Amino acid sequence: MADPATLLLPTMNSDAPVPFSDMTLVAKDDGATAKVHRGVLAAHSRIFREIFSSCQTTDAAGVFTMPLANKTKQDLESLVSFMYPRASRRKQFTIQNIQRLLEMGREYDMAGLTAKAAEWLLSNAEAVPSPVNVPGWLKGGGPPPWGRNEEENIAERFVRMLLLADEYKLDVFYERCLKEWQTNLTFNAFLNVLKHGRGRRLPANVLCDLINGGFSCKY
Repeated sequence: MADPATLLLPTMNSDAPVPFSDMTLVAKDDGATAKVHRGVLAAHSRIFREIFSSCQTTDAAGVFTMPLANKTKQDLESLVSFMYPRASRRKQFTIQNIQRLLEMGREYDMAGLTAKAAEWLLSNAEAVPSPVNVPGWLKGGGPPPWGRNEEENIAERFVRMLLLADEYKLDVFYERCLKEWQTNLTFNAFLNVLKHGRGRRLPANVLCDLINGGFSCKY
């Protein structure tokens, strides 16, 4: 009887058996590897389908090796988790890696990855912190308290989400961000969000949408 372990899906652990894999992805930034299947990659990505037509780098067993520039072990883990969802796909997305996943979805033309990222953003309230929770220091126009300089404050988070929605054309998510803004933010809070965004600049079209949406009178 076959060892049940041989039925495991691909994993970042190179010691774990991976059945019938014919592809090794290599993250050039740190040398991490992931064993996968060309058929799975091709099904998810137009770019990979085109690459395979000219990929000639194989080992003695005929396994293709593909180095991925500017990628890390965490990037490989995110891609593998998406393509081989052993658990809920929702768990593969976090506020920390959502932007990176969107970047890779665009780089490899993985429409399914972009769609799942958009779905995750819409279904996770913590991804778009409501501006109604603007802390006192921000409403008052002051700087972040000492010791918070390395943290992403609520203003930065909200600005970053707006930029993601605009850049990746996540229309439904973008409209949700605008609605949150219009419902909860005053003009003073708007100015403070811009002031404490750590240099993030909102495109002119986004600024116009925010201003045209109006501001609440809660603060």
